[in-house]
Amino acid sequence: MTDAGPLPEFPYHPDPLATGSVAASDTACVCCGHRRGHVYTGPVFAVADGLDDALCPWCLADGTAAERYEAQFTGLRAFPDASEFLAAEFDEAFLGALDAEGQPTAYLFRCRHCARHLAYADFS
Repeated sequence: MTDAGPLPEFPYHPDPLATGSVAASDTACVCCGHRRGHVYTGPVFAVADGLDDALCPWCLADGTAAERYEAQFTGLRAFPDASEFLAAEFDEAFLGALDAEGQPTAYLFRCRHCARHLAYADFS
């Protein structure tokens, strides 16, 4: 039996089920121990092993997993506020992490606070 309920909201990832970042599962979360009916399937960057496909979306959404395991879930440095993110110069670590498997790719970012847009193209 699971402790299922509506998935938590992720402001920067509005539909994690559609993208496959969250999947249905009866696995117990290694962080909170609950079986919530879903697990995070995206990348986990942490020193601890055994976190892949083992964390529930609730522990990601409330920051418990990041704090407990000193984990990141994007491989990029965290930006606490989208307006600071867009106001700051993009650094190569961020743009270089946008991998399109060697295919030309364009990215469009929009600040959730001021609606300002920033575009980036990668032709590597």
